[in-house]
Order: sequence, then structure tokens, then C-alpha cells
Amino acid sequence: VHTSFELVEQLVEEQSLDILHDD
Repeated sequence: VHTSFELVEQLVEEQSLDILHDD
């Protein structure tokens, strides 16, 4: 069972990667 916190972590990781690559 995935908790909403885990889902949020995934989104944050994806966004962080996007920001890093945006450089």
C-alpha cells in the first residue's frame, strides 16, 4: 500500500531531477 507521503516523495524527487537538469 502506497501512502500519500510516499507518492509526494516520488513527485518531489521527479521535480528535483527536472530542476537539476534544467540547469
